[in-house]
Amino acid sequence: MKIKELLQAFYKGNKLPENGGVNDTHFNLYIGNVPLKLPNPTFRKQQLIYHDLTHVLYQRNTDWKGEAFIAGWEIATGLWQKFPIGLLSLWAFGVSIVLYPIQTLHGYRAGIHSKNFYELPWTVEDIKELSLDQLTRSMKKRASNSRKIRLWILFCMAIPTSITLVSFPLLLVILYFVY
Repeated sequence: MKIKELLQAFYKGNKLPENGGVNDTHFNLYIGNVPLKLPNPTFRKQQLIYHDLTHVLYQRNTDWKGEAFIAGWEIATGLWQKFPIGLLSLWAFGVSIVLYPIQTLHGYRAGIHSKNFYELPWTVEDIKELSLDQLTRSMKKRASNSRKIRLWILFCMAIPTSITLVSFPLLLVILYFVY
């Protein structure tokens, strides 16, 4: 089965709009069962396909456990460096490391041995024509010991950074009501 078919099955199975909602003006972020309606800015629309392809590649759904895995993977592969979407990745990593640390760690470990989609020589349309096995083989990256050490240091630094990023809006709300 081709990636494009798996991607459509992923959208349908997770009750997402066609194309993952890339054309929508807003998206819902669920906190428990409560949807939080957020704007869907251009930078998110441009990156959403890569995020969704990662879900397909690792067969993860869109609950917080699946998102925790993806957040760990995105940090390890360097996608967090793509500003401003990297702020969302760091934010998701902060939430994930608190709620689902094991899944976040598993995603991070997988990311250590993986390329990110920007390292592939193909367009998104080319990727959609691949089989899952072809994409899986193409994403593999040999991790040298120095890379592993650098990435584990990054992991240790990303935890407090991302938790601070998660906490900052809450701190602003508290300060607003206190002062």
